[in-house]
Amino acid sequence: MAKHAGCGVAVVVIFYLLSKFFGSICPTYRFLGICCPFCGMTRAHLAAMKLDFSTAMYYNPAFFLGVPCIFFMVHEKLFAPRFDKHRKIAAGVLLGIICAVYIVRVCLYGFDFFD
Repeated sequence: MAKHAGCGVAVVVIFYLLSKFFGSICPTYRFLGICCPFCGMTRAHLAAMKLDFSTAMYYNPAFFLGVPCIFFMVHEKLFAPRFDKHRKIAAGVLLGIICAVYIVRVCLYGFDFFD
């Protein structure tokens, strides 16, 4: 359990350093000027924590899928080996939905949908 907590702390530190270095967590937006499928996830989760779900949906309509997707991809040790195939399928489906939402947003608003 302490190992997982250490990984969580490392992720938070990495995101903090990225935000200080890039001015934004997303290097894709910083260097290419286009939003990636995960753009707005951090702001969406912060808005959801304040129970402002309309703002969260504005930032990224698939924000509620990001955490389970990462959970399924990272915590393979929590699942029995016989569920490994199911875990990978679940992560793939969630990631596919996030990418589909991204494609719809690009089609509707262009590559910089926050501008």
